[in-house]
Amino acid sequence: MVAKLSGFAKFDLDLKLTGDQFCSLVSNYSAPEAGAFSEEKFDEIMEVMEKAFADGATPPYTGDLENETYKAIIQCIRDLNT
Repeated sequence: MVAKLSGFAKFDLDLKLTGDQFCSLVSNYSAPEAGAFSEEKFDEIMEVMEKAFADGATPPYTGDLENETYKAIIQCIRDLNT
């Protein structure tokens, strides 16, 4: 997933996400701070995933690894590992 988002194949965790973990990632991203669901955040992550996994797509965060959305997704992935 990180390679699809950033274009880099290496990541500090070797984690294979199950379907349930992916759902947790989306849920955690969509409900930051106090668990209040944000439809805007949900739409944002779904749009990014659709772009990242489209056939022949350029990774959405290539050259923009300081993007706040990208960093939040990466943090959610790290949080799944704890």
